[in-house]
Amino acid sequence: MYSNLRKYTIIPVIKRKEEKYMNPIIPKSPEVPKLSESEIEFLTNTVFGPKKSIIKCDALFVFSGTHPGHWGKTLEAYNETGVDKIIVTGGNSLTGKKHPEWQFDNQTEADVIIDYLISNGVSPQQIVCEKSSTNTLENVKFALNVFDFSQIKSLMFMVDCKIKPNT
Repeated sequence: MYSNLRKYTIIPVIKRKEEKYMNPIIPKSPEVPKLSESEIEFLTNTVFGPKKSIIKCDALFVFSGTHPGHWGKTLEAYNETGVDKIIVTGGNSLTGKKHPEWQFDNQTEADVIIDYLISNGVSPQQIVCEKSSTNTLENVKFALNVFDFSQIKSLMFMVDCKIKPNT
């Protein structure tokens, strides 16, 4: 079924010593072959493992972020699991860099995420927040001041992942 993947095997090219610069074995921007959905699924499962369903945890910890997709994933995890508590963190980053779609002026990241969650059906009583942190370490440290983690046996983390192109 996946035998045609073999034709994309990368073979190193041996260069002579007098050549000043060697080309990398894997180019920085390789030519990507067209793959079928089943081939993509096979490669994804091979690299990341099969997709697992989300299980209910005692709480959901939301690291702040300005990307709207991050908030959607938080809501998706809440709807799938019915988690009882959501810990939302985030003040304003010291870098001042916001996602291009950010339209919330100087509101804290936590306030924006909380507004989104409540407008999509999450009860305000289920949300605990801290709005002073300016980085990931502070998200965790300041959350310790507003939430008692001693009774938590399982915790799900929501993180704003950024994929940055090589420049």
